[in-house]
Amino acid sequence: MKLSVRSALKISLIYVLIGVLWILFSDRGLAILVPDPERQATWQMLKGWLYVGATALFLYLLVKRQVNHVSSLSRVNHLSQLPIRQAFDEEASEYLEQAAKDSRLVGLLLIDLDNFQAVNDVSGYCGGDRLIGEAARLLKANLPDESGLYHFGGDKFVVLASMSEPDQGEVLARRLGELVADELEAPGSEHHRLSASIGVAVSPDDSDNLDELLRFADAALLRAKREKGGVCRFHHSLYKRQLWLQQLAQELDVAVSSDIDQFHVMFQPQYDLRSHTLTGVEALVRWHHPERGLVSPEDFIPVSENNGTILPITEQVISRSIALLTSHDLLGEHGVGRLSINISEKLVGSELSCARLEEMLEPYAEYMPWLTFEITETAAMENVDACLQMMQRLCAQGARFSIDDFGTGFSSLLKLKQLPIHELKIDRSFIDELPGNKDDLAIVRTTILMARELGIQVVAEGIETAEQEQALLAQSCPQGQGYFFARPMQIDALKLFFHSQRNSI
Repeated sequence: MKLSVRSALKISLIYVLIGVLWILFSDRGLAILVPDPERQATWQMLKGWLYVGATALFLYLLVKRQVNHVSSLSRVNHLSQLPIRQAFDEEASEYLEQAAKDSRLVGLLLIDLDNFQAVNDVSGYCGGDRLIGEAARLLKANLPDESGLYHFGGDKFVVLASMSEPDQGEVLARRLGELVADELEAPGSEHHRLSASIGVAVSPDDSDNLDELLRFADAALLRAKREKGGVCRFHHSLYKRQLWLQQLAQELDVAVSSDIDQFHVMFQPQYDLRSHTLTGVEALVRWHHPERGLVSPEDFIPVSENNGTILPITEQVISRSIALLTSHDLLGEHGVGRLSINISEKLVGSELSCARLEEMLEPYAEYMPWLTFEITETAAMENVDACLQMMQRLCAQGARFSIDDFGTGFSSLLKLKQLPIHELKIDRSFIDELPGNKDDLAIVRTTILMARELGIQVVAEGIETAEQEQALLAQSCPQGQGYFFARPMQIDALKLFFHSQRNSI
């Protein structure tokens, strides 16, 4: 402020001095050059207007210079000395247009310093400000020619870089991330190295629209942060799938509450591997969307677990599968045997879910001894105590429990033995490469031996070839299911299948 006042005083004094000199010398000169008093009056008026015009021009140039100076300052962050968001908005579109004319790609890198708030908390805002300046200088010194670096405020920077290949954006991002990790450290701490999360989007591969490009880079940045720092490249196909899943979640809400029956239950038989007789069936839900057709369970089950529709879907599967089998006299000893129903990990350990299941199963109390509820190994291990409570309550009514996808999680045998488990289902990933894969064969053999010693039944999933069946028989695996025996089928087909099986015995 003092410099501004001093400069203003200097300009005013100079201007007054020039004015005084102008008046003194112009009057004397005019008297010498124009002796006629009448003509002197005319020249005096012209002299006054000349002075006014010169003054106006001087003030105009002075104000214009000051405005340009203030404008340039307003486009630059005082900490990083880098152009800010306003400058980016004005320059980036032209940058993209010129790159398109030159048939070049443009990588947009969104850089965020990790845990920057912790630096402010420990070192104070002065330490954080110094770090921003150091980061800006480091990034600027290591960018390719004709690249643009902008400061979006806080600890966020944006890079525009011209490229010839899409992967160059990710390569540049990784190099900058390594530089930040190697060169920057928190003020006052020699051991606290910093890191950066970087999201990358490429024009025109991802989009040629600046707003979309920024949004895509931001989506990639958020994903990089979820993965605990690093670099993430935006992929348009993943983004489209994410949008599709979001739309699917909305349609699931409608489908669950709709009067139109969109969910159907199918049954896949389970076999005794030695006698090839039916030992039970697994109920599998299918979603027949009125417009999309058949939607894969691999798509809609995870979505339903996230948006809370998994409970009503599970209720429909339980009630319909029991109703279908009992209406055709297929459930129980004189039918297909046991009915296996999957319980989502989102429902395991939920008091509300357990109470709802108990309430819903009340009308089917006589069939409870023929029901097996399948829980994944991961779900059982993540919340053993809650899982144990659910198992005990339903086992008290006669139900049995199976650990699904066994071998894919990280089971603790100490925890497993606490649970009232009646069955282990060996995951299909260990069956796919039998009999050739010795490691898979060893895992299968060990699982079968352990289960036999513990008095637990074993079912091998995903059997698709006779060779796989023979390999399992050689290890004394008692039961299995898969396309080699039968695909999932509707109730009418299951009834015919059951009677043909019984007649062939």
